[in-house]
Amino acid sequence: MEIRKDTLVVPRALQNAVEAAAAEEHRSADDVLQDAVERYLRIKRGEKMFSYGEQRARELGLTEEDAHSMTDEYRQVLREEITQGVRSLRAGRTTDGESFMTQMDAELAALERQGR
Repeated sequence: MEIRKDTLVVPRALQNAVEAAAAEEHRSADDVLQDAVERYLRIKRGEKMFSYGEQRARELGLTEEDAHSMTDEYRQVLREEITQGVRSLRAGRTTDGESFMTQMDAELAALERQGR
C-alpha cells in the first residue's frame, strides 16, 4: 500500500471490500478507511502500553498472579476513595484536583517502592 499526499492506493480487492462496507453502512469509502486506520493505530498504541506494562512488571519482579491481585486491590481502594469523596462532597468538604492528584501520585509511588 502506498500513500501519496491525500491519496491512498489500495489493491482492487480491498477497494471492493471497502466500497461494499461503505455502501452497507451508507458512508463514504473515505470514512470507512479513516475509521479502519484510526482503529489500527489505537490497537497499536494499546499493544505498546501493554508491552510497557509487562516490561515494568518484570522489572518489579511481579508475577501475573500479582498483577491480577493488584488490580483487584487497586479497584477496591479506588472504590473506597470514590465513596469517601462522594461523602465529602455531600458534606460540603472539597479538595482541589491538584492536591488530590499529588496525593494519589505519592500513594502509587509508595506502592511501587513496596513492589506491589
